Amino acid sequence: MDHKTAELMAFAVNDPSKMPSVEKHYSFMDDNAERQPDTLNNEPDRTEPEEWQSDQALLVQQAMAVRATNERKKSE
Repeated sequence: MDHKTAELMAFAVNDPSKMPSVEKHYSFMDDNAERQPDTLNNEPDRTEPEEWQSDQALLVQQAMAVRATNERKKSE
């Protein structure tokens, strides 16, 4: 989405008359667009967590370790 936003900004700065509509540029925002039903072939494999989910779990673990260390220091 960042790349799409940068493209729209480039249109807005350089040639606003050729700037596509937001709905056309971001097809998922168009309420009238036909939505294709999800098929088994298009469905991502959900057995493996996505990268952001792994990162989030690691961050939560680190935050809990920091919190436990801070509490241990307070009790001393």
